[in-house]
Amino acid sequence: MLQAMGVCPICESPLLVSEYSCSGCGVSLKGSFQMCDLCNLTGEQRHFVRVFLKCQGNIKEVERALGMSYPTVKARLAAINRKLGLEEFSDYVETQNRLAVLRELKEGSMSVEEAMRRIQEGSSEQR
Repeated sequence: MLQAMGVCPICESPLLVSEYSCSGCGVSLKGSFQMCDLCNLTGEQRHFVRVFLKCQGNIKEVERALGMSYPTVKARLAAINRKLGLEEFSDYVETQNRLAVLRELKEGSMSVEEAMRRIQEGSSEQR
């Protein structure tokens, strides 16, 4: 069975469900039903959420599981929070990510080019 899509593959607008059918008794319900919030995430974002939950929210484990840097993981979380309407927390996370990059730059453990890449990477992932 195919998995329901929450967003249009063309324009990424939320999709509406127009009919439900029971696999047991065959009854059908027709109407205009909105998908759940998590269903409106892209397939990639849903995969990220599954990995995040499997890792019990441990960022280091998520980094390892997905082969991503810490700022990338945090940026993905911020993007998902934004999509779920949790912008206030996402803004906080974005600020903390940028501060972490700037601290590493100040300590000399990161080049200016890497710092710029990480900040740009974080900004592009939130859109």
